[in-house]
Amino acid sequence: IGSQSGTVPPKGSVTLTNVPVGAATVQLTGVATNCAVTGSTSQSVTVVANTAVPASFAVVCEAAIIVEAITSLEDAMFIALNINDVSQLDDFSFAESNGLFLDALSASPTNETALFGAAMTGIFLLEDNTDVRAVVEDWEAWLEDEPTAPPVAMLLGPAVTVIGDPITLPLSFSTETAEQVARSGMVALALARGPALVHAPPPSVADLQTVLRDVVRPALITALEYLSDITNSSFTFTVTEAMQGELEIDADPLELDYTEILALQAVLKLALAAIDVATAYILSPNPLDAQGFVNAMTPGSAFLTLATGGAAALGEALEELKSAGTLLLSALDELGAELDDQTNDIIKIDPNCCDPLTFGSAQDVADVRAVIQDVLDALSAPTVITLDEGTIDEFIFTLDAREFFITPIADFKALLAPYEVFTAVEDGEAVGVFRWTQLNLDEWILPDPTFSGILPGMSATSDLFDLGFDEFFFEFSLAMGNYRLITVDGNDCQAISRGGGSGCAVGNDFYYDGSVYLD
Repeated sequence: IGSQSGTVPPKGSVTLTNVPVGAATVQLTGVATNCAVTGSTSQSVTVVANTAVPASFAVVCEAAIIVEAITSLEDAMFIALNINDVSQLDDFSFAESNGLFLDALSASPTNETALFGAAMTGIFLLEDNTDVRAVVEDWEAWLEDEPTAPPVAMLLGPAVTVIGDPITLPLSFSTETAEQVARSGMVALALARGPALVHAPPPSVADLQTVLRDVVRPALITALEYLSDITNSSFTFTVTEAMQGELEIDADPLELDYTEILALQAVLKLALAAIDVATAYILSPNPLDAQGFVNAMTPGSAFLTLATGGAAALGEALEELKSAGTLLLSALDELGAELDDQTNDIIKIDPNCCDPLTFGSAQDVADVRAVIQDVLDALSAPTVITLDEGTIDEFIFTLDAREFFITPIADFKALLAPYEVFTAVEDGEAVGVFRWTQLNLDEWILPDPTFSGILPGMSATSDLFDLGFDEFFFEFSLAMGNYRLITVDGNDCQAISRGGGSGCAVGNDFYYDGSVYLD
């Protein structure tokens, strides 16, 4: 105050005497570089004779705050990792630890422990967000209420079961197919026999997309900004036993170092790319109930069409995928350069350990690096791929993965072979039915065999079948119930009803109540 000065100890005070009465300005100076003043560093006071007049300043210093923040993080993570269901989300919160890490950053913006803590707790704090919780609770409630798989009718029987190679098809067909019921006008009769089961309507996929785009995505971007400010290759953070949900005496703390920082950035980039792709297309109406499925899959509907801003989102997704690959390569470089004991590292090289994040040797690291580089190359230019190289069935084609992002598909439904969808009743429950218009694969004509340039060399449906797309569509047809596409020894297997029973006929051979093995 004027010429008067004194030193204030931590959590203490100093008294200045012989200050002239009247208005005075108290100025706080010399704050340590790892501390910051909350609010102004100066205050106006009125000095009264023979009276001590207080002037208080709040100073935060990140060293002490970080200790408190880590303790708070331990408490929250221990509870979070030991909850049994979503109803226990109110039992913990990362708000306190996030606030403390942010306070530490306000005191020292380059403190890397605070940067890491603020990044991770900012993501964890999403569990406190009311919009995120509402979406989670809606989906959990619907999944608990819905006892069956997504209701796409099996036209001629149960779903196919894949058991290794070959495929096993159970042949226990109902005598009247869902298609026949729908086509013969017997829906009312079926409903009279057994009312359609009623379930809660599925949650809004559009609401989920909104939360991903407007709530989750910004939180991930903020976390990335904090993590990218950590540039010290010697950075470490101890993941204590409590942070792992363990309190046993023999539980070991883990060391998170710069390798993990780079890997975390890559994971967040991948998450951003996934969100951008998931929000680039219109996914409503929700196709998870019978009528919703029909409304969604009807040709010309908005479902699976490019949303407003979808093209830009896909462009960003491409750059995020490339960035993720580059960050993973940097993480592998950092891992290879580590000279300290890696026993308690999260990502490490250890030939004696079988943890999923452990590489057995430097060669394993090199192999992963090669795969990542191949993916990056495929995201940067067309890639020539050879299937069954050196065999009589060798097939060479070009894949241009970039086209999915830079020349977005306007409507995925428009790329399918002609089909129809309708509702029917199966076992007293309303279901949606999907059916190809042509059941013979040789008659299929795809509107765009290149899939909007992703497979630029494809000029006809037959080219795609050479690539193996016939198997893909064949299995897709099985899942949809079109069992008439089955071939046994090169012959079509027609699912039919014979003598009061059901089965599959190939010529004079009839398969009944058994399994047809398909190669």
